[in-house]
Amino acid sequence: AGEEEWQALRIARGRPFPGSELTADVNPLEAGLYHAVSFKKGCYLGQETVAKVNTQGTPKQRLWGVQLSRAVPPGTPLFVDGDGGMRAGKVTSMLP
Repeated sequence: AGEEEWQALRIARGRPFPGSELTADVNPLEAGLYHAVSFKKGCYLGQETVAKVNTQGTPKQRLWGVQLSRAVPPGTPLFVDGDGGMRAGKVTSMLP
């Protein structure tokens, strides 16, 4: 399988990808990667932020899979109740 097939499978299964869903704006807990974070290990980059999110119990943002009526490019903002509503997030990856 090539890169396109791998990306399609990754997106369909909801797996985050560096540079798309995993960026400086999204910490591992927001990306749903609780299983990949150690809360016992000492001193690592981002430890205080991750510990704070874990203690508060709810990340400020989360990654979700959504089904849209048409294809849009990554980076497209998403709104609740259309363009006039509250911003809900942005598209990070899209199945072809």
